[in-house]
Amino acid sequence: MPADDKSSGPSPDNGNFVEPTKPPFEVVAKYVAESEDMPFEVEFSYADGLFYYYGTVTTPTPCHDVVVDTTVQESMPEVVTMNISTKDSGEICTQVLAQKKFSGSIQVSSQAVINVLLEGEPVSKVN
Repeated sequence: MPADDKSSGPSPDNGNFVEPTKPPFEVVAKYVAESEDMPFEVEFSYADGLFYYYGTVTTPTPCHDVVVDTTVQESMPEVVTMNISTKDSGEICTQVLAQKKFSGSIQVSSQAVINVLLEGEPVSKVN
């Protein structure tokens, strides 16, 4: 996904929608938030000039969407700030927790510094 794309749900592929997929590259960084109400994890891989990300977040209902807002500071190395949040779709929905997947890519150098936020709060890097 381009860095300015804020959508992270299933993406169109020739008119069909495909689920977020885990990239087939070695994981170079992992961020985890251990929260009772919103467990979260995202992994990053790097290949061909792109950081690929794949993650899961728990949402309050299955009708919540995952929104990925990414900004890149043009410096050397680049500084990437990725804020992952959830948004109520407005649909009538069962009040049950749901696990949502998201994925995408960011075109930056392999030396880029990545900061991950969940609902605006910093998330710890675990490797």
